[in-house]
Amino acid sequence: MMYKKIVDIKQYKFEWMHLSLLLIFLYPLFTNTLRHWASSMYVLLALVALLSIKKFTYDLRKEEKIFLIIMILHVLSTAISNTLSDWTYASKTWFFSGDVRFLFAVPIYLYLRKIPEIWKYFLAAVPFAAIIIGMTGIIDFMSRYFRGDIGQIFAEGIYGHIFQGNISVLWSVLSYATAEYFRTNKKMQALCLAGAILAAIGALVSVTRNAWLSLLLLYIVLFIMQGGSVRLLKGMGMRKIIVIAITLFSVMYFMSGIDYVKIRLAQVYEEPVMYFTADRSKPIEYRSLTFR
Repeated sequence: MMYKKIVDIKQYKFEWMHLSLLLIFLYPLFTNTLRHWASSMYVLLALVALLSIKKFTYDLRKEEKIFLIIMILHVLSTAISNTLSDWTYASKTWFFSGDVRFLFAVPIYLYLRKIPEIWKYFLAAVPFAAIIIGMTGIIDFMSRYFRGDIGQIFAEGIYGHIFQGNISVLWSVLSYATAEYFRTNKKMQALCLAGAILAAIGALVSVTRNAWLSLLLLYIVLFIMQGGSVRLLKGMGMRKIIVIAITLFSVMYFMSGIDYVKIRLAQVYEEPVMYFTADRSKPIEYRSLTFR
């Protein structure tokens, strides 16, 4: 038996597709726990795509062509804008480190679409990514709380609390949506719901106002897309809904007792009101939200 396994390993033939499957699965897992993880995975996928250029397919649908054209036009518009307004150090740095990467989305997409059902590997990783980012956020926040460091308390991850909050929302919403795909697999569906809850808590403890708003709005959109309250009750059942609601409200109640969180929450209402009711004959005081 052991000999047979050794023979099988020796007969294994490496293909770039195998590396791509692994990278797609690993891509979401450590987005905000290992520094430069996501960008490094993207570069590796780009290299794999360029090395496999012979396997590209060009039988693109209309929406695929539009998607790729948008990628190219985005980079072109940035290049034209920088040329007209002069290339500063900042524009050169951001253009080559950020915008040019959009061009690599073209070969990456052309290569990945050739691999059958590669999206299943991404979906399988989503609930685990949500659980990881949620747990890291909770641990970060609670460790500060127990140390008494609550003057300006939020979960940061490795890139700061704004990135932590926004990515947590992304994985929460995707994890919840993925539960529909795994509806025949009870264990994976449970993981998806757990990921959605934990990542939502991760967004809350980031104390990022944009993440709070995104969490609310995206779940409203998802709720409407999935058919409203009747569909939700049939799909999840009242027991699960009650457990989720109690969990989230308990977290919000706990956080509402922290002064810094209360101040940030008040700003969500006060700063937009301040902007829209300001005297336009005088200079407007721009703050974080009013500026946006």
